[in-house]
Amino acid sequence: MNKLWMIPVLFILLAINVSAQPNKEKPKLTPPKMESFWGNIKGGKLSVNDIHRLVDSSVTIITDKKEKLKLSRAIFIYRSKDYAEDEKTGEVKIRYNSTAYNFRNTDQLTAQWKRTLRENIKPGDQIVIADIIVRDSKDQIFNAGDIRIIVE
Repeated sequence: MNKLWMIPVLFILLAINVSAQPNKEKPKLTPPKMESFWGNIKGGKLSVNDIHRLVDSSVTIITDKKEKLKLSRAIFIYRSKDYAEDEKTGEVKIRYNSTAYNFRNTDQLTAQWKRTLRENIKPGDQIVIADIIVRDSKDQIFNAGDIRIIVE
């Protein structure tokens, strides 16, 4: 009976021991080095004919270890260079009209977008494939770099 006082002391010592243990940090996820391609192009200045050839190509993300990552989502932005006359001054100014398409679990444009690009692409236009989200073989999610193209 005189040793019953040891039970609360034992619980207190156990609680102190558990709280004194260091917190284990979660491992940090470092994204792999990746390159983004539309067809075999990383971006840059391309001719209208080059764009016509790329329209049927897929968007591909490759790691430095040559692993092809699955495209989960991306935004395809087409910026058409147009000219508009200022009604007050009569001066012709350049403006860009932007339209966008959201890729979702696919790496290709729709048939309608392919047709639109083939019919409308012209020098001065811009294409940006942005906000590229990919998954690796372990189902981990990463952001990949944008693809920026200026049509010459």
